[in-house]
Amino acid sequence: MQSIQCSECGVCVLAEKFSWEHTSVQWTADAVASCPVLAPFADRDDVASLTRGCDSMRASIRAATVEGRFGDLV
Repeated sequence: MQSIQCSECGVCVLAEKFSWEHTSVQWTADAVASCPVLAPFADRDDVASLTRGCDSMRASIRAATVEGRFGDLV
């Protein structure tokens, strides 16, 4: 897994890419609490809101993929 930093807020997550379509992301409790998109849902039992993720982090992971940080993907 690679540590990926959000280009918007600086929060770091661990991410792994198995293909262009398949991404695994691990958010720590601190990362969720620090993300301006997810923090409002951190203390709720609103799992659906947390699983939607953060568009800025998604874009940062996509940029890291294009840069080749996950190696050659099929």
